[in-house]
Amino acid sequence: MVIDRIIDQCSRALGFLIECFKMILEEPKLLIPSLLSVLFGFIMSLVIIVPFVFMGLLGKLGLYIFGGAVLTLLFVSYTFSYFFMGASSYAVYQHIKQGRSSLSDAFSRAVSCIVTLLLLAATGAVIQMIVNMLKNSSKNKGFLLNLIGSLAADVLREGWDIAVRLLVPVAVITGLGYMDSLKKAFEIVKNNVIIVGVGEISIRILTGIIGFFGVVLSIFAALGLFFVLSAFSFPVAIAIAVPVAFVCISLVSTLNLFIRTSYYTMLYVWAEERSVQGPDDGVAQAVPAPLHNAFGI
Repeated sequence: MVIDRIIDQCSRALGFLIECFKMILEEPKLLIPSLLSVLFGFIMSLVIIVPFVFMGLLGKLGLYIFGGAVLTLLFVSYTFSYFFMGASSYAVYQHIKQGRSSLSDAFSRAVSCIVTLLLLAATGAVIQMIVNMLKNSSKNKGFLLNLIGSLAADVLREGWDIAVRLLVPVAVITGLGYMDSLKKAFEIVKNNVIIVGVGEISIRILTGIIGFFGVVLSIFAALGLFFVLSAFSFPVAIAIAVPVAFVCISLVSTLNLFIRTSYYTMLYVWAEERSVQGPDDGVAQAVPAPLHNAFGI
């Protein structure tokens, strides 16, 4: 039975991926919030990496000196990341419920939920600091302690990463506060453990494949341009090949981010539809087409 459900969820993940591409073809603007998130995330990663390096090199002294700066930068980074994720989620929600989306409405909705998003960002920043502390504190303390510390850090990081991808759509779509969003998300996961777990694995596999081949093709495309143009001018070849690689990889990252955000948005809407209609009440025709095609309700 469990194997059958796993296979069923994998097929649903593939169906969901098809629905994602349909949505993008119908409304390419749905990718804009995810693209902004990727670009801002890239800029913030360049800013954050400096205090992170010094904090790692200096150990406890680095934590005291740079810990506050790192926490603040992480908070800012997560705030913008969750803001764009919320806007993307609401745009997808509008698309599957109404057939069309409005980026103006989506960003306005994210702004109206900014307090909840700020609290989620603060939580994410603290969790990331704890993850870094666990990894750093377990170094040079033997293989077993290092393994346990790294494992605990990875579980905490991945657990929050999965949780927040559902929390943000719940918060933005429902307009619930921080604690109520946590309760709602926990209720959805509790009632759909296999769907959430297997769905996450399936989506990660799919986005991993897309990411791998997308990056490889981006690099090959950039290298091809470089070798062709370098015969005429080396500086021009560099000036064109590097931006091409960056743009292509950014688009791949944008697509993957949109896919994961859309999945958890659809998962939330699916859970709500299922709770209202029931899993087998024979009214699937009333369900929005993307949900029906991807989740079979």
